[in-house]
Amino acid sequence: MCQALSSELLTEQIDKKVNRISQQTNLSKMYQDLIDEKMILETKIENLENQLESYQNKQFTISYAPSIKSVYEKRLHVMKQGLLHWKTRTQQIEQIVLQWIQKLKQENQQLKRQLIKKQDKMFLVFENLLREIYQQFEQDKYVQMEEIKKLQEQKVDDKVKITKLRSTIQQQTKTKKR
Repeated sequence: MCQALSSELLTEQIDKKVNRISQQTNLSKMYQDLIDEKMILETKIENLENQLESYQNKQFTISYAPSIKSVYEKRLHVMKQGLLHWKTRTQQIEQIVLQWIQKLKQENQQLKRQLIKKQDKMFLVFENLLREIYQQFEQDKYVQMEEIKKLQEQKVDDKVKITKLRSTIQQQTKTKKR
């Protein structure tokens, strides 16, 4: 019975750990993807800002210079929106991770409580088994003591009988000799 409880508990713990690991792997991958995306966007924004700055510093006199500046400003704006989108997604993922961590803490507390309850149950079962074994031992001990007493009494009775028989045999032998 104790073994069944412990194997059931072990199976539950293994299942929960496997679920946690898969959840953690998914969240870690999502978070790493976001970090990679952020780094790419930051690099692109930095490049665009550098290009825009270099165009602004050159003071183009050619007629199409404002249109080039406009194109780079639009690209810079798109990249900044991408960065803002990334920040929003990162905050969402961070919230999910925080919720997940909180959920894991709660699950751990719940598992600890369940483990303590199961340990208490196992302890009670074990205690009851020990009590039964001890009671059986005491009963067996009492029965054996009674048997020993009976055997000792029988031994004493047998000694008395043997003594009487010897004395009777001796008397008979004496009477026959006479």
